[in-house]
Amino acid sequence: DFLVGGFGNDELMGRWGYDTVTGGAGADRFIFFSDEILNGADTITDANFAGEGDKIVANFGGLASINQFFYNSGVLSFDANLFDTVNPVVFAWVNVDSGFNFERDFILL
Repeated sequence: DFLVGGFGNDELMGRWGYDTVTGGAGADRFIFFSDEILNGADTITDANFAGEGDKIVANFGGLASINQFFYNSGVLSFDANLFDTVNPVVFAWVNVDSGFNFERDFILL
């Protein structure tokens, strides 16, 4: 699927499968849920994470801890059991030039 935000602050949820998600203008939120994370990774394009810009939100209903998430060179991944840090599940690709900073731009719910 292809999801495209508008001029304002959008909440974009790719849901199941491999999606291409474009935020557009505004401070957008790219939202991922625990029940879909094993069913394909989304590619986030044109994100602007600098300052108070876009955010990536993992809504796991309080059932995960921040140390189960990893970011490395544009790849966001999740380790469900805390034992597979060598091969965690990829759930999003982020353009490395987007200014994404894991500590500032990733929100776990």
